[in-house]
Amino acid sequence: MKASKRSGLKRPSYSNRRVANGTPHAEVSIDLPLVRSLLAEQRRELSALPVMPVGEGWDNSLFRVGDEWIMRLLRRAAAVPLLENEQRVLKHLETALPVFVPAPVFMGVPCATYPWPWSITRYVDGLTLDQVPLNRQGVMQWIGLPCRAASPRRSPPRPHTTRQSSPGCATRAPTC
Repeated sequence: MKASKRSGLKRPSYSNRRVANGTPHAEVSIDLPLVRSLLAEQRRELSALPVMPVGEGWDNSLFRVGDEWIMRLLRRAAAVPLLENEQRVLKHLETALPVFVPAPVFMGVPCATYPWPWSITRYVDGLTLDQVPLNRQGVMQWIGLPCRAASPRRSPPRPHTTRQSSPGCATRAPTC
């Protein structure tokens, strides 16, 4: 990791090694035997379920575990801080948002066969964002929110004011 000149915080260093399609090379080999061994070691009750590879991206490999779960394993060390932040934040968003949030149900820990944290979330059947029309209605439907017809923009209601402190600046009335 490199220290940022401005903040002094450590930032992950990203590898410039790429394969033909632009995806960075995986730093570890992730396959079905590894997934099964992690489940047997850390989540025994899921180890008898069928496991199927779903796909991989820059930082993750995904495996379907039974009908209910998706297991996410990191492919590169640079993604460890991202996964740790995600695991922490998604737990809070899960209860705060009106849509499904893939918060981790189980967080795996590094071990002798796999060097990084990993997670299992509930599997939700549906479309990925790249399969949805990139317009407001398509994205709103994808995340599960109702999409209202576009209406003319209106200014928000003005707050109740008790006095003008300066031209154009309103002070809200205290609430009891």
